[in-house]
Amino acid sequence: MKHLYPLLLIAFLLPGFSQAQSNYKPGYVVTQRGDTVRGFVDYGEWDKNPSKINFKKTLNANKERYSVAEASAFAINGFETYRRFIILLSQDQVELSNLSSGKDTTKMLDTVFLKELNTGKNITLYAYTDKIKQRLFISDNGATPVELTYHEYIDPSNSPNILIDHAYKHQLQMLAVEYNLSNEALINEIQNTDYKDYAISKIVNKINGITNMKPASDGTGIRFFAGAGINSSSINVTGSSELSNAKSSSQVFPKIDIGADIYLNKNVGRLIFRTELYYTGNNTQFIYNYNGGSYTGSGSVINYSEVLKFNTSRIGLEPQIIYNIYNSNNLKFYLDVGVAFIYCDYTNKVYNLTISYTTGGASDLIAQPFPYMHAIIFNVPAKIGFLINNRFNIYAGYMAQTALNENNYSLNLTQYELGINYIFGK
Repeated sequence: MKHLYPLLLIAFLLPGFSQAQSNYKPGYVVTQRGDTVRGFVDYGEWDKNPSKINFKKTLNANKERYSVAEASAFAINGFETYRRFIILLSQDQVELSNLSSGKDTTKMLDTVFLKELNTGKNITLYAYTDKIKQRLFISDNGATPVELTYHEYIDPSNSPNILIDHAYKHQLQMLAVEYNLSNEALINEIQNTDYKDYAISKIVNKINGITNMKPASDGTGIRFFAGAGINSSSINVTGSSELSNAKSSSQVFPKIDIGADIYLNKNVGRLIFRTELYYTGNNTQFIYNYNGGSYTGSGSVINYSEVLKFNTSRIGLEPQIIYNIYNSNNLKFYLDVGVAFIYCDYTNKVYNLTISYTTGGASDLIAQPFPYMHAIIFNVPAKIGFLINNRFNIYAGYMAQTALNENNYSLNLTQYELGINYIFGK
């Protein structure tokens, strides 16, 4: 449980960092009176449609706030556009654990900012996401957007069978007919289109007569990295063993890693999900020497030596969350926390006792059973680091004490690391 504390602490602090950070980008706000005010919009990593935004006329000006009651639209130039509408929102859940028994067609009237995904001469595609689900909307020739209908529900007469209402396909077909674009190829494509923004955006392009335009990006992105560093591993012994009196065994060993980063919103780039695969290891040796004393049987003991040594190769898989506390174009400073799944391979295992006696200078070498060691261990690593020019990632990391075995005594691994990664791609 104690290894979860860093994760819980950072999870608690991240919302505070998010509130404290700003990311002003050139954009504009359209007021309810129809005036366009140009300046800078605080571009957030919005996983849900915002109901209000922060705005500055210049970067040094005081912050202003615009809500759905005060703005009819706003945009971040080159990235995202939102427009205000009073619309009906479906209220049924789509998560499997929350599906209703029978179709739930409940709707609620609300005033919201819809995100513009794709627009053209005939129709415009919008999206709205809240804590319930994402919904897609179509505006036909500038009219108030209408939700594309999609329902999942449990068949009340045959539970737990799940039924799906694909009414949005019929809506898209009617639009194709309206604009004289109904043909067998397009109808078949509509029938095979999932309720996904990128998929329906392709259909919108065709209804708008656009054949060479890619659908707007949803902001997600991926990049890859590879690098090297050093890993300082320290192992100590605790419990009922003479080796608990020995010094900790510490060693610096090379580390190599590869991985991939997924952006929640690459246009903002503040929150990143990382998956890292790495290799490192260490060579361990414990020696406990005892001088003087008595031993029953063969005379007095003048020296007692206990030796435990082994080599370890470790392959780790670490899913992580990175949060850029400082997030400029050429320099980022971040916190990183994750969960480590580590495979350990133990070789060159030795565990001996050497006992020397006063009688005749005799000594005994007694092999001891090597302790059972875990092949897989878990931990919660934490890191801090810099990203320079979106290419060079320099970091320092820490992994709290983890038990490598389960006996009446314990071998405990603690790790520190320094490294550099090179980022591939944009």
